[in-house]
Amino acid sequence: MIILTHRFGRLGNRLLITAHLMAYALETGHTLMDWGFAEYTPYFIGTAPQPYVFRFPARQDIWNHIPVNRQWLRNTIYTGVRAVRKLVNFYPSLKSQIQVIPEPGKHWGNPLLIDDLVVKKALLIRGWYVRAPGCFIKHQQVIRECFTPLPAYQQNISQFLQSLREQYDVLVGLHIRAGDYRLYGGFHGLEIWRIVMERIVGQLPGKRVGFLICSDENFRDQIHVFTGFSVHFGSGHILEDLYTLARCDYLVAAPSTYSNWAAFYGQVPIYQVGYVKLHKNQPICEDMEASRQQMEQSMRALTLEQFRRITYFVDHRIDP
Repeated sequence: MIILTHRFGRLGNRLLITAHLMAYALETGHTLMDWGFAEYTPYFIGTAPQPYVFRFPARQDIWNHIPVNRQWLRNTIYTGVRAVRKLVNFYPSLKSQIQVIPEPGKHWGNPLLIDDLVVKKALLIRGWYVRAPGCFIKHQQVIRECFTPLPAYQQNISQFLQSLREQYDVLVGLHIRAGDYRLYGGFHGLEIWRIVMERIVGQLPGKRVGFLICSDENFRDQIHVFTGFSVHFGSGHILEDLYTLARCDYLVAAPSTYSNWAAFYGQVPIYQVGYVKLHKNQPICEDMEASRQQMEQSMRALTLEQFRRITYFVDHRIDP
């Protein structure tokens, strides 16, 4: 059995690590127990039957009836699992029954790859940067099937998109992530996104191009920035926005597991706008104006040939 003992980030991050571990479990014949996915299980076909603890392959037993989604109980069990993991480090006798993967380094581009890891006992995983890209590629369709939204969400998405598909030949999804990205250089200002839109329209002469904006902030009161373009906004629901993006023809986004999952699930070409900063080790660049000018130059040279399809991904960036 493989047990993921920690929660990491929000929906995009949790989908990513869970999908990699699912693929590894499927390839090796193990069972995955994921304590960190409980709050999102009601959204998907493959997880809704297990509303309290997500396991893959699915099983029917006592865990299907214990209401772990109650915050106090989930946190209690969650703390207990984490405690067991720590005990293994202090009591060598436990190591005969439990295997622990140490926290991998957090340097982007250097994940702990477990495609060839041999597991002979219970395996506890705490690290966020644990990946099985070979297994992920092989079993990607099973992953998509498991994380297909429930019919009610699919219906909402289809109804939302129906009129847009009637109006436009090409629908381009823009994932404008703000929030914490305002601190870490991933939010570029709406003017940069306008340049992106100009370039895309210029690359599609004679086509009716519509833009769908999904964001963690509400930019409806700044619609004037997009004057001259056909712009629509997502519903704001975390799942519906994600899978609406997955049904666009192209995606443009800041580096994010959220938008990368949409590109992977829907097999949609994606372009990542990147970070507005010059120095990798500084959360906020000292010369932000120079960074913006550099970003603007890059966006003015954007072509559709730069869009890529995702078959797997190891972090918030596109496949290496």
